[in-house]
Amino acid sequence: MTTSGQDAYTTIRERIITGVYPMGERLGEVELATDLGVSRTPVREALRRLSADGLVEVSANRGARVSLWTTDDLDQIYELRSMLEGRAASRAAGRITETELQELDSLCDEMESAVESGISESHNLDILSDGNRSFHAMIMAISGNAHLHRLTDSLFQVPLSIHTYRHYSSVDPRRSSTGRTRPKVKSQSTTGSLGRSERAA
Repeated sequence: MTTSGQDAYTTIRERIITGVYPMGERLGEVELATDLGVSRTPVREALRRLSADGLVEVSANRGARVSLWTTDDLDQIYELRSMLEGRAASRAAGRITETELQELDSLCDEMESAVESGISESHNLDILSDGNRSFHAMIMAISGNAHLHRLTDSLFQVPLSIHTYRHYSSVDPRRSSTGRTRPKVKSQSTTGSLGRSERAA
């Protein structure tokens, strides 16, 4: 992929994940090229890669649009997420430092405060979305398993986006944030009983 194609990919991907381009929105090559200040070629490259990521659907007749994710899609991905992040939490528990644990606690406190203040507020959604991604990225990094990190990063792009919080806000927003990962990491880092965090996922 060319440098301009990579830049276009990064920008469009971030806009999809943060909800700037909502699910189902058409992504016209001409409009994107004009907006990003590039030719249509790097935009086309970016859309092909985003399609491979599952973030964009490309049709010969209808062009490209942001992928639509159903409730069943999200539930199935959360099931996989629980399994993989349970493993990551298990590994992280044996490697985490006190400073890192305090940083995770701080992220959790910020997200819980946002939930209690009202998840329908745009500002609180941003805090929850950004904090959630930072929290899970940190767990993956601490786990020390680069392959697991790459797998979860590609698999959970959309469910970790702001779309998910809107979907679950009327049910249980904590499911979309840290879930039970914080107590699992904290408990296992204290007791050293790593296997339980994996089984509890």
